[in-house]
Amino acid sequence: MTSFLSILRYATPFFIILALNILLYLFSYYSGFERPFFNLDLFVCIAFIYSAILVPIIILFTTVDFFSTLAKIYHFHSLFDFALEINNLLYLDWEFLIIQSSIFILIIIFLSLLLQRFIFLNFYRPLYIILFVALLTLDIAGGTNFISNKFFQTDRTLLINLGTSPAFDTTKKIFDRVSSVEAGTTIKITKENTLQGKFDIYQWMINHDDKSVVLIIFESMGSSSDHNFNNLLKPDILNLNYNHSLVYSPFSGSTISAELRTLCLLSAPISSISDSQFSECLPNKLKSINVISDAYHGYYSGMFSRLIWWPKLGFSNVYFQNYGGLKLPLCGHVFRGFCDLDLIKYALNDTQKKTRVFSYILTLNSHLPISGLPEIESNSFKLLCTKHGISDDSCVLFNYYKLIINNTIQYANSLENKPLIIIMGDHSPPFASMSNSRNYDRDIVPIHIFQPIN
Repeated sequence: MTSFLSILRYATPFFIILALNILLYLFSYYSGFERPFFNLDLFVCIAFIYSAILVPIIILFTTVDFFSTLAKIYHFHSLFDFALEINNLLYLDWEFLIIQSSIFILIIIFLSLLLQRFIFLNFYRPLYIILFVALLTLDIAGGTNFISNKFFQTDRTLLINLGTSPAFDTTKKIFDRVSSVEAGTTIKITKENTLQGKFDIYQWMINHDDKSVVLIIFESMGSSSDHNFNNLLKPDILNLNYNHSLVYSPFSGSTISAELRTLCLLSAPISSISDSQFSECLPNKLKSINVISDAYHGYYSGMFSRLIWWPKLGFSNVYFQNYGGLKLPLCGHVFRGFCDLDLIKYALNDTQKKTRVFSYILTLNSHLPISGLPEIESNSFKLLCTKHGISDDSCVLFNYYKLIINNTIQYANSLENKPLIIIMGDHSPPFASMSNSRNYDRDIVPIHIFQPIN
């Protein structure tokens, strides 16, 4: 009985924090706050005083929370959707991830062993207060607490740091299925708000039986929250034999979601779509009017298993960095693959060799982080960014959009049989910093349509 009361006395702070979490979760649910004020894992850290066995538990929760955050950053519908493609981590910079993870684990183990020494000093109460205040201060200072976001307008938009609550967040994610998409249900999308609703490629190819089409889904090309700035990205070329129009389309989810939404009018994790549902995808439909469809991506064929499901959409030929036989210059750092412009020029040249072709290109080099993108050479463009309130990192990305759009259309303008060219974004760039993310619309992407005049 005495030992039970002793355990109960030591566990009192845990029950207090748990009760506050429950109350404040209800409050946050109705008030719109992002998270409870008191984080459960603050006490989990204190619990290291009593048992080192909790070390692997906190590491497990934190690992799951890390992948949940990664799924959110890259616009996956859910952790479950992201987990289906976890094999794609094979293509990431493992050396960097292992070093960072090892440092974090060593810090956790060191703190847990250090805290256990205080068991014999009966010093847990002041230590609890000090650690609680310290982590809470870091939480607010780091901008990951709703206090920071609601009142101090800090430069963070994602709620991630040591002060977060992996135990709370992980449990909530497991039981909270936000939409039927997360549950694995395939949804047929009405085309009104998609590219096919904004511009009917199938009908255009029927009406222009001597023309090819090049569709470029541009990695992380978001719409500027200042739509006037989007218009500044169009080509500034004399004697341009193209008419340009700019429209917008809603987006949700990751790059795969954009591909399925644009080409197939489907919304679902790729693994839940049956082969029969791919029959209505645009490349398959174009076969009925004798149009060959080719697909290009500058990265590995195993990334999100595109080599498996792209042919099911109706693509006759698919090309990747390691598949299809292309030999092109490489660009980028973390995601190193074919240079976007070289791949686009190759596809444009290919439209001249075949009677009619639908060429689909998924770009790569603008994938975050942006460290591998070209520097801004034009002072006038820097001044435009300043005028429109565009942050430095976002300005580099917008400059890259303009660079690719200009060079693509300039090159296409020199071709004898000029194809229709559509350049559209997949999702807004997944910046973690509010100073960058606020430069983009949260739920729409731009679609640049270039129709040949003759």
